[in-house]
Amino acid sequence: MSPYQELLESVIDPDKLPSNWPKGCRVFLKALFQRCFQKYSDSQKGNPIDHHIEVLRNAIHIAAGADFGQSQIKCITTAALVHDIFTPEKKRKGDEASTDEDVARKYSRAVHMFHSSIHAADAIAQANEANFLSPTEIAWVQSMTAIHDNPSAGVPLPFEEEVLAFREPIAFG
Repeated sequence: MSPYQELLESVIDPDKLPSNWPKGCRVFLKALFQRCFQKYSDSQKGNPIDHHIEVLRNAIHIAAGADFGQSQIKCITTAALVHDIFTPEKKRKGDEASTDEDVARKYSRAVHMFHSSIHAADAIAQANEANFLSPTEIAWVQSMTAIHDNPSAGVPLPFEEEVLAFREPIAFG
């Protein structure tokens, strides 16, 4: 087991998870992790695995504190694991998050989010053999991935009412 797999195991340790943790979520997240990060070596420069596992840890903490339902937990934890799945080989100058209104930086972030949402959907489809996520939940994850960097690129999140509706169980009807 790689150090990153051990780190993932520690984050999704059953003894540390919320009581309403969805059945099968650990198995799905482990399969998704394998699909997403199998191409990275533990020592590779620019390896994004630490970042994704930290975001997953935060998502679990937020989901537990917000008293999310199972569908919301599945979506937020999946989005945490896949949100930055696509990183261009060559970053444009100025691609770091800032309040700069630079058009090239915004374009680069938009390309990153667009491709991340496509790669996320592909990885989820491969890891979703047991239909852990419904088509609606996959669409929500893909939508979250497609806009996850909007604030850091200086772009407001679209449809604030719909983003807030994520908190409502009826959104997954």
